Amino acid sequence: MGLDEVADISTLIPVEAHRPLAVLHPGARWTSKLWPSASWASLGAWLSRDRGFRVAVTGSAGDRELVADIVGQSGAPLINLAGRTSLAELAGVLRQARLAVTTDTGAMHLAAALGTPVTALFGPTAPWRTGPFGPGHQVVRLGLPCSPCFKRHCPAPRCLNELYPEMVQAACEKILSERE
Repeated sequence: MGLDEVADISTLIPVEAHRPLAVLHPGARWTSKLWPSASWASLGAWLSRDRGFRVAVTGSAGDRELVADIVGQSGAPLINLAGRTSLAELAGVLRQARLAVTTDTGAMHLAAALGTPVTALFGPTAPWRTGPFGPGHQVVRLGLPCSPCFKRHCPAPRCLNELYPEMVQAACEKILSERE
């Protein structure tokens, strides 16, 4: 299947022509790449309420609890797609999005390959090594002396715990202002 052959997502996300779609992909295989759920919830609520987006939160079946926690904390009408999409459907969701916010994961690369602008959160890994590649993306990282450490687990993950939603919102605003 080519990148131009993505699945129809109309059964997953309600069509609302007047409201653009944003995708949050909070999961990661390394615990050190995880941004706090409360931060994702805050970002999702801001995108929904303040920026007028439909917000879909994606993830694998293993991310169901994480995504449910984020959706529950947000107090906003976020769409929980964790464990509900095939790879082709995830590609369809990302292709329809005006913005994707991800950790350093495969979903970040897929969104970038599909031409969807990405705000990528980096902590233990190096964006100059692992992307997102191409123009129009924003990387948010603190640049602490310990980062990148390339550790899968960290007892005190300051690199993402001290990355505040307002910092990510600013990166999203930059992408959105460049596309308006």
